[in-house]
Amino acid sequence: MQLQEWELAGYKSTFQRFAITTETERRAAILCKRGESEMFAGNIQTAELLFEEARELAPQSAYVLAMVASFELGRNSIGAALDFVKQACDRANKATGALCYAVKARALGAQGDRVGQVGALARALDYDPMDVFLRHRYGVALSRASRTQEAIAFREKRWLWP
Repeated sequence: MQLQEWELAGYKSTFQRFAITTETERRAAILCKRGESEMFAGNIQTAELLFEEARELAPQSAYVLAMVASFELGRNSIGAALDFVKQACDRANKATGALCYAVKARALGAQGDRVGQVGALARALDYDPMDVFLRHRYGVALSRASRTQEAIAFREKRWLWP
């Protein structure tokens, strides 16, 4: 079954940003996006089915694994989220690395591991040093991890892009 061009139009930016090129992985990414929508609408069971199907379609996709981990975080299943995000980070590439490590930082933060959260955000910034949201989260995480001098130094150079 081929995906029609009009079906893909709303997802092209996601495909480009995360270098999703195969049709199977595109289908899985679409399922993840639909799963997110269902989750935000409060349809957790439907979202779970969509994420499960996405994982079955593209079990090696870092993007899919990171999105599944994010879903698990959303329903407060931190252990499952950490398992999926570890797999995602192991498969991360230049296009998906920032996403994978940003989700890992969220999971570690939910677990109360502030040091791990700082490390994960630092890795995310290695993949995308220009992402202002990641830079902000990193500075906040440094501060919360009682690394105030580093946070201040990071803030001072925030306008000096790497």
